[in-house]
Amino acid sequence: MTDFEATTYYVDGSRGKDEYDGLSLRTAFKTIQKCVDVSLSMDSCLIRKGRYHEEVTISQKANLTISGYEKEKVVMDGTVVLKPEEGIWSFDTDGICSGTINVDVYQLFLDEDMMTNARWPNAVWKENKDKERTVFDEAYWGHSDSASTPGMMVDREGILGSSNLDMTGAMAVLNTGSWATFVKPVTSHTQGSNSFEYVDDFADNSAYHFKAGNNRYYLDSKRNLLDNPGEWHFDQITKVLNFMPYDGSCPDPSSNRVRGRTLDYAMTVTDTVDLTVAITTFFFSPHLTTSEII
Repeated sequence: MTDFEATTYYVDGSRGKDEYDGLSLRTAFKTIQKCVDVSLSMDSCLIRKGRYHEEVTISQKANLTISGYEKEKVVMDGTVVLKPEEGIWSFDTDGICSGTINVDVYQLFLDEDMMTNARWPNAVWKENKDKERTVFDEAYWGHSDSASTPGMMVDREGILGSSNLDMTGAMAVLNTGSWATFVKPVTSHTQGSNSFEYVDDFADNSAYHFKAGNNRYYLDSKRNLLDNPGEWHFDQITKVLNFMPYDGSCPDPSSNRVRGRTLDYAMTVTDTVDLTVAITTFFFSPHLTTSEII
């Protein structure tokens, strides 16, 4: 019988290089992915402190441990620092900062606090210590009238019409089924109207029990909905990012205060046995996808 000796590898995102052997702190790898790729059964990857902007793929591994080195803080970070191409965030009289960026983002953070995609009716992830998480409060949704039909939402309280906003092109988050919520673009809405249309292309409306007077909805992802501190909007065509800071002033463009999420997953794990991941922080509403893990 042959003795088997596990190997400990080191990763240092600041000083390491993937061309190194990874066997010491001085010759550490730069990326977690490189460490995973070379590891065999019973091996370990010890990660030095820092932010790691990676989607790590782990497949057909056994008894692998990925952890921070000693008590150092390791951050799996799905975001990148955003800086305006113009060199400064433009500030308008409505309290909105704007600038052109060179990446597509779908989640925004200011000072590591998650901001809310511009929406109506207004609700926030965080505004201040006394007003947080109203995005989860049903009172901050619109409510459907019994005159609603599949493909047409009629607002019960009349607040849609009184908003005096054109909602065409916004994304409608529709809780129009029994515990089922869907996202559809608003295909038609007239400013001042109390109803809007969307494409109802569900295979069978009866399957999710559409009940006209019991539905809820909110609208987001349109620039004209940006009117509340803590909200943001990004135009994928023009690459213009707009956001409304909580304190009413734009951040220093040379700072790292504005971050945008660009990655979907921190790790994708398949056909793997006895994997241990002991990372201190996942920053970006983390996702860990798994398949056939024992």
